[in-house]
Amino acid sequence: MLSRFNFPKFSREFKVISICIAFYNWSLSLVLQYMDLFAVELGVIPALLGLFTGIGQFFSGIAAFFFGWYADFHGVKKALIVTLILCICAFGIYSLAVYWWMVIFSIILLYISRATIIPFADIILVGTTEARSRATAIGFVRAFWAFVGSFAPIVAALTITAFGGINVEGIRPLFVISAFLNIFVLILVARFLKLDYPRLEMKRSFKQKMDIGSKINFFLQNFQEFLKEKNLKPYLLVNIIRRASNAISAPFIYLWMVNVKGADENILGTFGFLSLITWALLQLPAGIIADRIGRVKTFILLEAFRYIGTIWLILCPAPEQLIIVGILGACGLMLGTEGSGIGGVSFIPLMVLSWEAVPEDKRGRWHGIISFLSSFNILAALLAGIMWQAGLMVQVLIIPLILEACFALPLLLTVPETSRL
Repeated sequence: MLSRFNFPKFSREFKVISICIAFYNWSLSLVLQYMDLFAVELGVIPALLGLFTGIGQFFSGIAAFFFGWYADFHGVKKALIVTLILCICAFGIYSLAVYWWMVIFSIILLYISRATIIPFADIILVGTTEARSRATAIGFVRAFWAFVGSFAPIVAALTITAFGGINVEGIRPLFVISAFLNIFVLILVARFLKLDYPRLEMKRSFKQKMDIGSKINFFLQNFQEFLKEKNLKPYLLVNIIRRASNAISAPFIYLWMVNVKGADENILGTFGFLSLITWALLQLPAGIIADRIGRVKTFILLEAFRYIGTIWLILCPAPEQLIIVGILGACGLMLGTEGSGIGGVSFIPLMVLSWEAVPEDKRGRWHGIISFLSSFNILAALLAGIMWQAGLMVQVLIIPLILEACFALPLLLTVPETSRL
């Protein structure tokens, strides 16, 4: 089985984007545990942190909507380059921030880039693999990313310790490192990523023959066509619900671990390392299983661990036992580009399922529509911040579990297996 997926046998595009995103993922894994802590150390109160997160997701949804169309008609590479530049700007502002209000711009730019960079990479990966082995190939590359990224939390912990602990000046060097690393990624993409576009004539027609009014009309017609597709609505709702649950709890998980459970940088470093190593080791097996028994069944099997991990996050009696949460995964727990732990691997079958639901030439717009409709999660994030400030911390952590188990999971059971379509 594994011999068919020897790395050198992948297409050039697959190899280049895999290496580029490995570095990008490492840069995110380096800072992700400390971004919200950095904002709080600068003076952002939890209620505002939820609001800023919601604002970031709102603007990322709007931006992804247009970037999706841009990628379909002007090229994924161009869209990827623009979003990498935004990511570099975000880390640059973080590294220079001395006032709390400066992180607002960083959060917005980083959410926009995070909402688009990996999906654009996935469009390339999915488009260069066959359906019968697609989940396995995606699992392989996710394992590679996670393995590379698994050492980032340890490096982050050592760096923070060297610069004075969990405070503004202790965390700041992480953003500097991430900014320079993404400049390197940008150079790699611009220089080595070469893509062929089978729909080149349609792109030229869209770019040259249509006037502004026709382009706007075409833009809106495509949006309406997606919404009229009944078979796409379950996929759309599942993705929106999962993004909403992430918007609610993601900004507060590490605040909970540090301020309530008493975790320090050493625990966070070990937590992150074991979480990403677990995630890495299970990527390829999850992809193989998804190709054999189906995307939906594999998702349900892995998703259960996220629910167990969420409960243990709330109940664990000692900070050292938070490491178990890292291994299991939890709702809203993010390390690197996606989830983490055993439960985080459920992202693989769901992601492949969602991409396979639409033709290759519409995947940029499909991502844009999902992101645009998810932008209204700003209300969920704002409410979560207010609840956290009011002391309803446990409720903020448990609501995502309820949303996913009671709404997203039943919806997913209604969709057909795309691997068999």
